[in-house]
Amino acid sequence: MPQQYDFHEVDARWAEIDDTAHISPMAVIGAPGEWLGKPSIHPVIVRSGAVVREFASVHAGCVRQTIIGEETLVMTGSYIAHDVILGRNVHAAPNATIGGLAEIGDYSRIGLNATVLPHRKIGRNCIIGAGSVVTRDIPDGQVWAGNPATYRKDVDHPVPSA
Repeated sequence: MPQQYDFHEVDARWAEIDDTAHISPMAVIGAPGEWLGKPSIHPVIVRSGAVVREFASVHAGCVRQTIIGEETLVMTGSYIAHDVILGRNVHAAPNATIGGLAEIGDYSRIGLNATVLPHRKIGRNCIIGAGSVVTRDIPDGQVWAGNPATYRKDVDHPVPSA
């Protein structure tokens, strides 16, 4: 397993990183949010067991904390904007982009190179297809894909209990 890095060894400007989280080299945690006229005054919270891979960026919050939930995986090259909340056991595939103030529910999967526009809410146990652009809120337990993303079907496995 790769070496784990302390808060002081990563490019972390404004973050609280759990001791059991793994931050890969070259990940950026807590960079100022990209919201003109709004300073980043809230930290990034990286919870237990979360993994943030190389070249991923997670920005600090402007109006609330940016949260990477327990056991969540943010893969290589992903961009998590300011004030985003990623629930428990979320997977953001390589180069996924999650816009500011978006919320991704527990156990959801965001596909390769998918984009979730700002202020969107994706429910629990959802799947977003590779390359999709999410322009609207998505309820629990659904599969969406395309540009713009549209409903495809319900998820085949049940929503895990909270």
